[in-house]
Formats: sequence, C-alpha cells, structure tokens
Amino acid sequence: VCDDLRKDDRVRHYEWIMQLPGDLSLVSSKRQEVILGEDAGSRRLLVRFLQEAPCDIRIETYQVHEDARSGKVTGGQRLIASCDSVEPGFRVLLVPFRQEQEMIPVTEWNSERNVLRVSFGEESQSLRFDRAAGFTTVTMDSP
Repeated sequence: VCDDLRKDDRVRHYEWIMQLPGDLSLVSSKRQEVILGEDAGSRRLLVRFLQEAPCDIRIETYQVHEDARSGKVTGGQRLIASCDSVEPGFRVLLVPFRQEQEMIPVTEWNSERNVLRVSFGEESQSLRFDRAAGFTTVTMDSP
C-alpha cells in the first residue's frame, strides 16, 4: 500500500487506517509492524510500515452503528498508524500467511529509498517506487 497524502508544507498529524474484521486480534507487535491473527484459526496477517517517518500503531474499537429501535450497538475495530510529518509517505507491506508457515519477509531499502527488496528465505523481489508530480508509481522488478 502506498499513500502519498500531503496537505501543505507544515508538520501535521496524519493517520493511516485499516478496517479489521471482528475475528482478528493482535498476536504480536514490534517496532513498525504488527501481526494480526484469528481468535480461532491459523490465519495471520503481517502489517509492516516501511516509511521513513516512524509511526505509533494501535488497534481501536469503535461504534459503527446503533439501531434506533432496539438500541443494539454494532462495533468495529481498525488498525491505526499515526505520525506527525509534513508528508508521512505511508508505505505498508501486507503479508498473509498461516500460523504454521510463519512467512515473515526481510525487507531492505536501497540508499535512495526508492527500491525495496522483499526476501522470503532465498527468494526475493524488488519493488520500485517512482515519484513524479506528487504521486508514486509502484512496480515490481523482475528477479
């Protein structure tokens, strides 16, 4: 996921939000990444934040809807990454896997921070981030 949000030339508070299904919860959290998992099952999702600006990551529950007749409240949850920056440049890697697979990639930027190498064991791919006119185009380089 590549989000080129920018309001102006001032430092602002930005939040990147991802809706979560109700059956996912936080399994683990490290610097700039979380692993979400099913409460009953083996599905997992790695969410890794790759931008330069560090962000605070949290899971929030909130009220989606309240039925006017019955008063029944429907809740939801979402993952929120927030930071203070002129341009946060959110870059988010999402990797689904099963608990028994534990497919956690190694990621490494080049010195210009426009090519990201994503390695799963001995296999790797490069993602190129080309910026022009305020927008980023992401392409996958051939191995």
